[in-house]
Amino acid sequence: MMPRSARRTSTSPYRTALRLLPILPLVPILAHAGEFKVLGPDALSLGGAGVARARGAYAAYYNPGALGFAPDIARVAVSADAAFRDVGAGKHLDRLADLDWDEAVDDPLGSEAAAVIAEILRIPNDAGLLLGPGGACAVQVKSFGTGLFLTSEAASYASIDTTRTAQSPPSDPNSFANNESTLFLRGIAIAEVPFAYGHRLNLAKHGMLGLGAAIKLMYGATYENAALVTEIEEITEDYEQFEEESYALGLDLGALYHLPELPLAVGLVLRNVNAPEFDLHTGGTHTEELQARAGLDWELIPAILSLAADLDVTENETVLRGYKSRMLGAGLDWHPVTWFAARLGLMYNLAAATGARNGPVVTGGLAFGFRKLHANIAAAAGLQEGEFDGQDYRSEMRVSAALGSYW
Repeated sequence: MMPRSARRTSTSPYRTALRLLPILPLVPILAHAGEFKVLGPDALSLGGAGVARARGAYAAYYNPGALGFAPDIARVAVSADAAFRDVGAGKHLDRLADLDWDEAVDDPLGSEAAAVIAEILRIPNDAGLLLGPGGACAVQVKSFGTGLFLTSEAASYASIDTTRTAQSPPSDPNSFANNESTLFLRGIAIAEVPFAYGHRLNLAKHGMLGLGAAIKLMYGATYENAALVTEIEEITEDYEQFEEESYALGLDLGALYHLPELPLAVGLVLRNVNAPEFDLHTGGTHTEELQARAGLDWELIPAILSLAADLDVTENETVLRGYKSRMLGAGLDWHPVTWFAARLGLMYNLAAATGARNGPVVTGGLAFGFRKLHANIAAAAGLQEGEFDGQDYRSEMRVSAALGSYW
């Protein structure tokens, strides 16, 4: 909820809000940052929007500047999250599952080889599967925030050998019998414990500004492995041999501005400002580079209906080769009584056309309960469908559930 001083209505609230639009094209588009993970059902149900409405327990993650507006003495929340995304791989896997790759390699002149070759040449370079389990145990006490926030990202994808696809005898270097198409597994799981603080500045007739920072203790576990498609069973062997664990310190900065005489707040968070690094078993490093996200929270009908929206300022990399993420999400929060809220939203990937092939994702959720104990649930589903072994599924699916308390 907005502070009372921010709920006073202006004679022209929409005109005031429109003043923000000209600054959006001036925000630079950065590259090579990790994907911004959505944690908790509150944000998920609203299309991932959490930067400007991060109140209480989750403020340490979404925007430490919001801690300056913490409406309660203390809040605690525990949540579990899961995400699945099929980036153009499912339909190809389904077709290849009906073919015999080993037979095709053994008989590169046969019809099975012709069918396999035709299918693998249709697979886009950034096709793959993404999984993202996560969770949080978040705590806010007055203007301070901490907790344990778990995020992860695992990808499975293939590097297709498009050179050795000739239907010719094995003596030919370009014969399919010598094909070296490779399956990759990559992933990173990060546990972070932030120590966050936010301070509110009263700017009198110019509104209120919250500024905050979080210093994070971070643990990262990375995994990288690869195997030829014909030797796929080897990719899961000796798992620990390809895993590496390391620690780092991270820094997040956040700001939240409440406009004067209007129930509208705009926020900006910069996560991983110092680009913390984690070791890889190959001897290299994985860098969690700067993530920047802006958001707004507008009470259309004070204490009854609000609109929240977030936009990634950075175009973000993922562990899936070639697949980028720059999310735009928004949603409506209808809270007619203190013990119940219903939410509906939409999120969309604004990255390159191939990266956005999953189309819009519809989100929604419910919140119910009282101050001492309340529950939130949320789910999201892509509008596009995939099929595997005769079973239809959504190209993107997410779920989140949480229990919380505040006083």
